[in-house]
Amino acid sequence: MGYVNLVFFMIYPFLCQLAFSSSLPHLCLKDQALSLLQFKHMFTINLKTLSRNKSIDCCSWDRVHCDEMTGQVTELNLANNGLQGKFPSNSSLFQLSNLKRLDLSFNNFSG
Repeated sequence: MGYVNLVFFMIYPFLCQLAFSSSLPHLCLKDQALSLLQFKHMFTINLKTLSRNKSIDCCSWDRVHCDEMTGQVTELNLANNGLQGKFPSNSSLFQLSNLKRLDLSFNNFSG
């Protein structure tokens, strides 16, 4: 019985760490939030999507979806936001390397 208790107490911290790390979503990475905010500031209109929620966790912002394990932005829906003008070729959105889905429909880009 003593041996079983010893083994249990040796692996218990590992099991707790595994359980907590897999159940809690990661927060948005700072560089991901910065890229989104830089994109927002490239347009003079008020983007109703990005950072309306004052949380520093961009994964909790409207229309922003992240990988729950890594905190990387994977989906961004900017449809129907009244974005106008030329879409910059050096857009900070290109820094979102894990972005798999980007919806820019129903905006008014030119050039």
